[in-house]
Amino acid sequence: MHQVADVAAARDGEVVGDQLAMAPPPHRLGAHHGQAQAIRLVEQIVDGGEELYKRMRKMLIAKGVVEPDEQELKEMGGPPAPPPPDPVQVAMVERLKAQTAKDQASTTKTQMETVATVHDGQSKNLELQKMVEEIVGKQLENLLAARELSMPPKELMRMERRAESEAR
Repeated sequence: MHQVADVAAARDGEVVGDQLAMAPPPHRLGAHHGQAQAIRLVEQIVDGGEELYKRMRKMLIAKGVVEPDEQELKEMGGPPAPPPPDPVQVAMVERLKAQTAKDQASTTKTQMETVATVHDGQSKNLELQKMVEEIVGKQLENLLAARELSMPPKELMRMERRAESEAR
């Protein structure tokens, strides 16, 4: 006697392992054969299977597993509505929009500050040019006055420097 898990069955004279296995059905219900075939098999085997087939098909169409035919599209009133957006993705999009708006505002602020700085620099440059023009104008006036008085230009410049230092 061989070692068998069910000793009582072996003693009763039953032979274990010599019987043929049950043959698989001609149309297997595996996922690799497609769900539509499985539904058709149910329709053929079960009494009232046509109604069950229709309900299962509608469920598969709603899940996007099976494409509806023209008749089903007419019954549904057109193509199925798209699924609602994923709330996590919607939140991520909104966050990106907010960050973009914040970045744009920051960029605009920096541009305005740059424009203000450039404007201030140009204003200071204009003030400096005005001061230089005033100084050159005074020097020309003094040179003309020195010429009238017959004073040498070097002496006149010394007098201007003294006047400027006393004014400070």
